[in-house]
Amino acid sequence: IAFRNRRLVVATSASVSSVGPARKVIAAVKKSNALSIEAWLKPQDARQTGPARIVTLSADPGQRNFSLGQEVGRFDVRLRTTATNDNGIPSTASPDDAARSELTHLVFTRDARGVARIYRDGKEIAQNAIAGTLDNWNNDFRLALVNELTGDRPWLGELSLVAIYGRALSAEEVNSNFTAGAPAEPNYAALLPPARARPVDFVQDVQPLLRKHCLECHSAGNEEGGLNLGIRQRVREGGDHGPVLVPGERICWNKLMYL
Repeated sequence: IAFRNRRLVVATSASVSSVGPARKVIAAVKKSNALSIEAWLKPQDARQTGPARIVTLSADPGQRNFSLGQEVGRFDVRLRTTATNDNGIPSTASPDDAARSELTHLVFTRDARGVARIYRDGKEIAQNAIAGTLDNWNNDFRLALVNELTGDRPWLGELSLVAIYGRALSAEEVNSNFTAGAPAEPNYAALLPPARARPVDFVQDVQPLLRKHCLECHSAGNEEGGLNLGIRQRVREGGDHGPVLVPGERICWNKLMYL
């Protein structure tokens, strides 16, 4: 799992979760009896099953407040109410061809009347009635991305944004969020200063920057993320998430700072 270009990239089974229960989220949803789950995502492929968990508020594969998952070519939402079981079944699903290997804006809403909707790229693609209230949500469940907290229901792909709302977004709000687009990668080239007329000298130009901004956290004795920028060979090896500098390639200082 890696964070690149403002996207969470998941290439193998992994899990990211809150340390403790997501009680503020749970309290807000219980109070309104409504919620929205919004995501900008790019599935690795349309063959993931399980359903593969994109985001879940749960304890294990059989107990949840909600889960948004991918089941082959469709998206599936399980929502616990006083009218569904502890696993949020029966679930609400999108059409079978909704999940594609492309950047997608996906929103699930359930209003206080029990009307549930799924939107893809700003357009409603499914509607369902989910009876009951959300009063039976468990206050001790944790929030997790790309897998369950126990067992293994991994989802592979890229996440640019995941948001949970304690209300149902309107169709106009969904379309507005889609129109705004996914968080864009900064234009690092535009951040570069003008090229120097003379060759860059490592001792004069680069070493002071590394010493000032990097070596406190990335040198022998304190290699955060497995990255050591104090030894040439270790710089070329990179850290836990792969190389940060590639010989022969231009590197923007602001991008290095961001990484």
